[in-house]
Amino acid sequence: MSDSTITITVAREMGAGGSYLAQHVAAALNYTYIDREILQKSAELLRVQTEQVAGRLERCSSFWERIFSTFSTGCPESIYIPPPLAPVPDEELFRTQREVIKQLTAQGDSVVAGHAGFHILQDKPNTIHVFVHAPFEDRARRVMEAYHLPSLNEAENLVRRTDRERETFVRNVAGVEWRSPHNFDLCINSSRVGLERAGEIVAELARKVAAGAHSAPANAPAASH
Repeated sequence: MSDSTITITVAREMGAGGSYLAQHVAAALNYTYIDREILQKSAELLRVQTEQVAGRLERCSSFWERIFSTFSTGCPESIYIPPPLAPVPDEELFRTQREVIKQLTAQGDSVVAGHAGFHILQDKPNTIHVFVHAPFEDRARRVMEAYHLPSLNEAENLVRRTDRERETFVRNVAGVEWRSPHNFDLCINSSRVGLERAGEIVAELARKVAAGAHSAPANAPAASH
């Protein structure tokens, strides 16, 4: 992996605008935006449909998915049950995503949205880890508008469920607390700072890191975040 390659990872609460910020920063810096490519390449390596992996993004398989996965390969006399959404074990899925993320970020400067990138790339030099959060009420309103949900209550339930699934996924497969500020270089309240200003802050930091990395002597160790 090239020590001079700059990477920004963006973890986010649902509705905080982290995906928008990641794309905005990638465009401003002319970095590669990495999100969908992770599941596409992971699906190829695991030899499953992309939709099967997409259904498991940043969440652990449920109790019933595990049960049906067992029954779907049961004894010959049992009634055939179609394979579940994603028969790939959580640990195998995460190992594959980890290798894909490392390969993709080694190819050039990039911004990684989600996928526990902050943990996977914690030892990669010249990497900035960002966490985007916002008050629950603000996030629920954004989700209701973005997904055209009929009620705020439905949006609140979706936000709670998604946050819970992401938190469980990161804790189970990475062994760390998703929201812990110790995982990140920047924690940004998008409601307080605003997404446009937040993007400027992240881009400015990335430029400083890049300047330091590119000016370092060839035989000197690259600076870590």
